[in-house]
Amino acid sequence: KQDYKMAIKKYRKALRYLDMCWEKDGVDQEKSTALRKTKSQIFTNSSLVFAYSCPTPVFSSGQPPCE
Repeated sequence: KQDYKMAIKKYRKALRYLDMCWEKDGVDQEKSTALRKTKSQIFTNSSLVFAYSCPTPVFSSGQPPCE
């Protein structure tokens, strides 16, 4: 069985790490763009993990997920 809760925890940890990277001095435009792209990928992946972790399909039911 897939461990969705652990995956979501790891994505949250990755987002915290990225936020710490942004706070460092010397983040130029190129690094900022790379961090932004990485953060977008993390959000996309974590939303898919969340959707698959729900007992009912999120996209077809029309109801809020995981009620």
